[in-house]
Amino acid sequence: MRLLLLVNTSASSVTPRARVVIQKALAADHDVHVAETSRRGHATRLALGAAADDVDVVVVLGGDGTLNEAANGLAGTGTALAVVPGGSTNVFARTIGFVNDPIEATGQLLAALNRPGSTRRIGLGSMNGRYFLFNAGVGLDAAVIARVDRRRTLKRWAGSAESLPIAAAALLQARPLPSLTWQEEFRETSPRTIREPITLRT
Repeated sequence: MRLLLLVNTSASSVTPRARVVIQKALAADHDVHVAETSRRGHATRLALGAAADDVDVVVVLGGDGTLNEAANGLAGTGTALAVVPGGSTNVFARTIGFVNDPIEATGQLLAALNRPGSTRRIGLGSMNGRYFLFNAGVGLDAAVIARVDRRRTLKRWAGSAESLPIAAAALLQARPLPSLTWQEEFRETSPRTIREPITLRT
């Protein structure tokens, strides 16, 4: 199987040692190419390129933000999306049953890759022209995330704790927000995802 290991070296739990161990483990049974993200939106372009090159699976070693970018590149293609948790919270990976340790999670992923029928389609949400896997924030939530993203270096070392003072500052500066319109739409544009050990409800 052809894999692209897409690595966000700035993610909280990604270390040079973990990357080497994960790459070697995946390469034992699969044809693995590695690409590192270098800027915002880069994971989307790398995932698009992998799909155009008929790569079987894009494996994201990073956090939920990198995973979201990759999903936006793969939506509607035949290339599967898999995750090895490398961020500070790894909400999506934990939701589908992966452990939070990237090396142990690689073992779970390898077991899934070697088992027939281990992929399934999942539903995606869309907001302002972008897909999201599990959550989209507006208002205070979005303001906090935007502020945290502007301080990425500090986020790597402080983790989730950094969000608390930022949330307090955003709340103090909150002002009335415009109304929100919600529209549900269901289309077959979801990427496949490698899952282990639970099944997502769609």
